[in-house]
Amino acid sequence: MAGDLLDNRGRGDVRWSWPPIHPEGRKFGAVAVLVSLVFLIGFDWEIIGWPLLLLSLGIFAFFRDPERVVPQDDRVILSPADGLVSLIAQVDPPEEMMVDDGTGHPGLTPGQVTRISIFMSVFDVHINRAPIAGTVRRVVYIPGEFFDAGLDKASEQNERQHLLIERTDGLKIGFTQIA
Repeated sequence: MAGDLLDNRGRGDVRWSWPPIHPEGRKFGAVAVLVSLVFLIGFDWEIIGWPLLLLSLGIFAFFRDPERVVPQDDRVILSPADGLVSLIAQVDPPEEMMVDDGTGHPGLTPGQVTRISIFMSVFDVHINRAPIAGTVRRVVYIPGEFFDAGLDKASEQNERQHLLIERTDGLKIGFTQIA
């Protein structure tokens, strides 16, 4: 009925509210708020204080961590990030994900895999989630540059982290977070 509150999580209504902020973001946001208050109250420099206060809100918005309602079906593969799907292609897996790392858990098998690239703008939620339910079998961190994510060379030269997750049925999903 019109005006009724919806409840899709069993924990109350779904009226809009500011989403929780990731703990790392709270630190940056708090520092920005304090600096803006120093300029607004301490120095009475409104020309600097108000823009800094707006920047503080932007920092909190960047680090928001909204709840996601996901299907309770182990066969589903979800998008690990908000953003725009910018590429779908058949590629060879990264070498780091195919080699045996000595843990007893082999990596991805050689051969073509589907690569789905998701571009996150500053307006997207910057929280990555696991695309499937499973066990993390491998994490490979690769230091690198910080080129614009829209450039082709970013996927090969930027700082990145490869992850391999294995479901209970043996399906392996590899995904890469690129700075």
